[in-house]
Amino acid sequence: MQHFFGTLFFTLLSFSAAFSSLPRTEPWLTEKAIAYLEKYLTQNPDAVILEFGSGASTLWFAERTPNLYSIEHNEEYYHIVNGTLKEQKYHDVHYTLHPLPYYCLCETLPDEFFDLILVDGRNRKGCIAHSLSKLKPGGILMLDNAERKQYHAVFPLMQSWKYISTEQTGPDKFGFWYSGWKTDWWQKPFN
Repeated sequence: MQHFFGTLFFTLLSFSAAFSSLPRTEPWLTEKAIAYLEKYLTQNPDAVILEFGSGASTLWFAERTPNLYSIEHNEEYYHIVNGTLKEQKYHDVHYTLHPLPYYCLCETLPDEFFDLILVDGRNRKGCIAHSLSKLKPGGILMLDNAERKQYHAVFPLMQSWKYISTEQTGPDKFGFWYSGWKTDWWQKPFN
């Protein structure tokens, strides 16, 4: 079953790339979320980032911070991204291949260590629930595809946090879009 979804992902990725004249050089997030991250990383160039699910965002972050921790479950995809990281000039990445559920790695990470956590992979509810204590006060937790109802069950965990929701209302500069696509983020209270 996992192979099926991996193959489906690569097929969809190839299909999307076929309709885009540019290679994907930015995260698969709403344009407003990317703009926010650009500003955030300009103001916080040494931000420590945890990323669940790797890909274009990994390469994008690795150009901007020397403090990226990325976790991937798909071995084939891991080797593709890792090869790209090694072939080109990027900051070193703490890049981990781990089977699902990879959120169990949170147990090995220090509390209040990360400035930003991006959840854009598998088991998103588990990733959010297990990583909240790993986020520094004032840190940002970002969730892509936040419109999906199955993720809303963990939103109450962050009910007292500052909340921002963005929706992509048309194709991004790479030609990608679907109706209702949202990237949301929360800022952890300072206490």
